[in-house]
Amino acid sequence: MSLLHAWVAQNRHLLTPEIYARWEAMQDHHIPHREAQMEAIKKIVGTTSWRLNEDRLRALDLGCGPGSLTGRLLRFGKQVWAVGMDADPMLLALAKSMHTDVADRVVWVEADFRTTRLAMSEPFQAIVSATALHWLGPDALRSLYHRCAEALVTGGVLAIADPLAGESTWRQGMIGYDDRLWKETYPHPGETWAQFYENLANEWPGFGEAMEDFRQRAGLWQGDDNGLPWSFHQAALVEAGFGEPEIYFRHGRQAVFGAVKR
Repeated sequence: MSLLHAWVAQNRHLLTPEIYARWEAMQDHHIPHREAQMEAIKKIVGTTSWRLNEDRLRALDLGCGPGSLTGRLLRFGKQVWAVGMDADPMLLALAKSMHTDVADRVVWVEADFRTTRLAMSEPFQAIVSATALHWLGPDALRSLYHRCAEALVTGGVLAIADPLAGESTWRQGMIGYDDRLWKETYPHPGETWAQFYENLANEWPGFGEAMEDFRQRAGLWQGDDNGLPWSFHQAALVEAGFGEPEIYFRHGRQAVFGAVKR
């Protein structure tokens, strides 16, 4: 048992709605147009259910964290059943405590989706992810896309909300300018991502040490805050067995993109 597993086992009572609200507030400002991206994914999942004419849609949320996207999908339609996958036991424990009203339609799985086989006993109609895949480098993303294709039914959809880098230095400059405008227009009222964890480490005895141990063991960060350009994702998706690659939503660096399993 890792230090973080032991800490979670002893401190589940600290994982309260207030902590979840702090996470949501931090994410809303850290990720411009976050709610619009969530809405786009909900519509993509709804469209997939309609196109496949399924009474029950199984969705897999990669890097689900405390269930922000998973919970939205489950409450979007009673036909949605979900698997939320994340490597962080603290965030998964928070997810379990925050989404008890839909607990009968969700399974929370602790696993590193960079290497885990995603195909399960029953295939998925949708695989989704929000602000998790830019943590991966190009080779890891190519591998992930292949494993996503294996786990989806024909006609199933992969929908990703994540940054897309510009195809040129000029386009990347425009993205940087858009980021600057966002920060000037909406000054941060609360915690940044780093401050969220720093503050919890100060508030919760033992948490900082446990989280640092987890991060060193996991070696999570391999990617780029800017993401990779659409041309990379488009080629990698087609190579993995997807068709109809498309950007469904874009504003500055933030985008929702994906493709359909052929």
